[in-house]
Formats: sequence, structure tokens, C-alpha cells
Amino acid sequence: MDGTHHGTTLAIWARGLLALSLSLSLSCAAAGCGGVEELTPLGDDCSTEAINVRLYQHMKDVYLWHDRIPDVDPRAYSSPEELLGALRYEDLDRWSRLTRGDQTAAYFSDGRSIGLGVRFRHDAGGAVRFAIVYPGAPASDAGIQRGDELLALNGRTVAEIDAGDLWATILGEDQEGVPVDLELRKPDGEVLALTLLKRAFDVPTVSAEKILDVDGRKVGYLLVDRFISPSFAELFESFSAFKAAGVEDLILDMRYNGGGLTEGARVLASLIGGKDLDARLFNLLAFNDRHPELDARLRFDVQEHSLNLPRVVIIGTDSTASASEMVINGLRSWMDVALIGRVTHGKPVGMVSRVDCDTTLIPVMFRVLNADGEGGYFDGLAPDCDAEDGLTAPFGDESEASLAAAIGWLRAGSCASPPPPGARKREAILRYGPDGEPGIF
Repeated sequence: MDGTHHGTTLAIWARGLLALSLSLSLSCAAAGCGGVEELTPLGDDCSTEAINVRLYQHMKDVYLWHDRIPDVDPRAYSSPEELLGALRYEDLDRWSRLTRGDQTAAYFSDGRSIGLGVRFRHDAGGAVRFAIVYPGAPASDAGIQRGDELLALNGRTVAEIDAGDLWATILGEDQEGVPVDLELRKPDGEVLALTLLKRAFDVPTVSAEKILDVDGRKVGYLLVDRFISPSFAELFESFSAFKAAGVEDLILDMRYNGGGLTEGARVLASLIGGKDLDARLFNLLAFNDRHPELDARLRFDVQEHSLNLPRVVIIGTDSTASASEMVINGLRSWMDVALIGRVTHGKPVGMVSRVDCDTTLIPVMFRVLNADGEGGYFDGLAPDCDAEDGLTAPFGDESEASLAAAIGWLRAGSCASPPPPGARKREAILRYGPDGEPGIF
């Protein structure tokens, strides 16, 4: 995880994470974890009691807020999930998670997820709309499109789901073949009742790409949705096209980007900043006071297709989280960054996963700080310009509210609609996926 090495490949990064995970496990055993018995090698005993003991040891050692963990008997809990709930520092930690099976690995390595393949958002009037529909997923195959209005899910109206805060559970388990009944309204007023079956699908990183003409200047528009292993090739391809076209400005749309690999954030920022930022500090990953030796300095690394831009306009919402917030905060130390839209999610911390039998523990383990030492944005990053998510317009449509505001900033260098003081408006429907980030349905 030595971020000072330029040209870091994904394979090297993955090996670094594995080495980190192993070293953390061994450190707990060597230290004795406050008197708890030494760490059993992973997978030797897959009983609930053994997994709970190892989970407790691991959290006491590497959790960012390890000093906030209560002293408990891990054997007294009926499941790892119940134990983690008792250990999590609820004041700040919304993200530490446990997942089962191989969903996490499939998501990060191959971009595979299981579900309907959609994101939902409330519009300005309070209706719930399909914000994005991934090609090749069950919803897309059924003809559902961005802007369609959701009326009901599995026998519950949207109003009932909102009132009961049921979004995290209303669709059932993310397993192949799980049926979901839904009712929706198309833009022409037609109401449809559909039953879709969940299945695996590929989650793209770059969901929209376009070159705009703004007063004679070529402006690249890019909707970046995730940072996973397939992201690297997709980003390189998009920036290669932008560079070949002579793009002079960039509008980076990360309105639904819930994060992912920190290396993806570093590569994207390097593609934007280019040679002027090469080798400068992008972000510091600061681990807890038990493991300062693990702190990692991620540096900008000039890429073949870097644009060398002096400024960038970024579209964000309360679904913009984690690694995507790293891009915003990291670039702010070095260039003019205009944030358009809403206050972001507020996740200035990151995780490293650890697999134990069929359980993957994903605890918060480090803080993220930019080159100016700025972080701690648990309340989100405030936008420079207030803008709606124009859910009834396609991505890249210059009349769509957020993109129109971004173009307006490029023209004037200022905002037509600055955000109201202290405004924090949430419109996202959040559900945490196998990566521990605000995920898709």
C-alpha cells in the first residue's frame, strides 16, 4: 500500500491489500489483543463462536475507533452480525459491515452485482423515480428507464415504504431468482405492474460520456458511477477520447458514485490533474494510533491520457460518497474545484476487508486527509452551486438541471444559485451493498 510508488497497477494494489490484511491479523495475535486468546488462523474453525472471537480481536486491534469498543464476551453473541452491532461506534460509523459468501469479491474484481440493477431517488416533489437503470440488468430488460416513477414495491406503496423506512429490506435478499413485484408510471401516464427476478449483472463505471460545445470550447462530460477493478480500463478509454478531441474543460458527474477502490480515485484524479500534479500528495490514509506504520500516502501519478486541467466541475449529491469524495477533497488542495448539486454523503473514512470462512468483515480502518490536512467531513462536502438532480432528463442533456448549472459555472465562474446557508437536503434512498457503500438495488 505504498502510495509513493508511481504507476501502481491494480494487481500490485490488490496484493498490497492482501498483505495488509495478513499483517493486521498477525499483529493481533502477537499483541494478545488485551488478554483475549491468540488469533486462530482464518478458516481453521468456522463455528459462530470462533468467528466471533476472531472478529472481536480484529476490531480491538485495527478498528479506527478501537478505543470506543466496549469490553464484551464475544462468545455471548448469537451471530457475527449481532456482535458487530454491539461493537460499532454508532456516533460516526454508518459503514462497517459484514457480508456473506463471495459477493464482495465478485463486485470489486468483476463488477458483478445481484439485484434489479437500479437506483432510486426522490424528486423535488417527493415522488420516487428510477434515477439510473443499468444496461443488461433485469429492470433494463423490462423496459424501465430513468425518470419512470415508482409507485409500489412488493405490495407496499412508496409512501408506506418511506414512512416505515423500509428501503433497506423491502426488496428481500440479493440472491438469484428472488422475485420483486413493482408498480410504476411511465412519462405518458401509463401504469405498469411488473414482476422481476433478481439476477447477476455487470455494473459499469462510466455510464455516460459526451463532448459538449460551450461557447466554442470543448468540454468533456463524464458520468463516473463506481471505482472497481473494471474502472481502470473504462476511465483510460474515456480520457483517451477526451485528449484526442482536445477537451479543454471537464464536467465530472459523480452524483451517484458511492465509492469503491481508493486506487480508482487516485487514478481518476491523476487523469484530471496531469503532469502539473505528478508526485504531489493526493490523500493520506491515516490508520489508528495502534498502527501508524500502515499510514499510506497516495500520490498523483501522471497518466498517458491525463488532461492537465487547471480546474474541474464536479456534480455531486448525497449519494456521492467515500472514494468519490476523496477525488473532490484531494483535488481541492491543488486546483479550482466547483461542486455542483447537493451536500455529499459525508464519508471521510475507508475500510479494508477481511475474509473469515464464509464471512467478510469490512470495518472502518482509516481516515482520509488531503494535502492540506483537511478531512473529517462527516456532514458532507458543501456544494458551491445548488442544483436539482433532473431525473426526467437523460444524462448528458444540457437542459438537465445539474448539468445546466455546471455549464453555467464554466461560463461565469460563479453560481446562479448558491446553496442556502446550512442547507443539507437528502433525496437519496440509501441501501448499503457488499462494499459497504451506498449501493444499488
